[in-house]
Amino acid sequence: MPARDRRRRGYFNPPVLGRLPRDARRVIAARAKRLGFVPNFHLMYGLRPRHLVHWVAHYDELMLGPSELSVLDRELIAFVVSRNNQCHYCATTHGARLRTISGQPDLPYRITRNYRRAGLDQKTIAMLDFAVHVTRHPGATSASTLARLRRYGFSDRAAWDVLEVAAMFNFTNRLASGAGIVPNPEYRRMGAVPAM
Repeated sequence: MPARDRRRRGYFNPPVLGRLPRDARRVIAARAKRLGFVPNFHLMYGLRPRHLVHWVAHYDELMLGPSELSVLDRELIAFVVSRNNQCHYCATTHGARLRTISGQPDLPYRITRNYRRAGLDQKTIAMLDFAVHVTRHPGATSASTLARLRRYGFSDRAAWDVLEVAAMFNFTNRLASGAGIVPNPEYRRMGAVPAM
């Protein structure tokens, strides 16, 4: 293994990529082809290769599949939930995705300071308020919690998608943080303003 690949990736020793089952290697190779590197989260998740394959299929459908929510909406939820959970890995990776998708290198910074004052529209703020509510107070969620989303025109399907993305990242944040997974350094450069 090259010296640069010996850096610490987390609290667990990741599996050897070449020894993973073919379907898990295929999933990781597809991510590496798209990003230009193997994400540490995916490599570490290779400790449970069947889980990795199913998780990636669910993630791709949820974050990139058909929805009334835009891909940017879903990334905003992922980032805000990850920041609320203090998940360094997911906040870093989805901050990179936000910069890239939005074309606004400072968007993650503005949201981190206060998403309610980050220049987002009221409908987006209502969506993020709901995601934060189910992150911080899941037991206090009730039918009335959805009222504000409905006032902003969210259908049941769209509100469900907000809930499902928030729930997915509450799970993923705990997995990444509990495993101490370190963000790949490449994420910090994605969508960033080039140095002058």
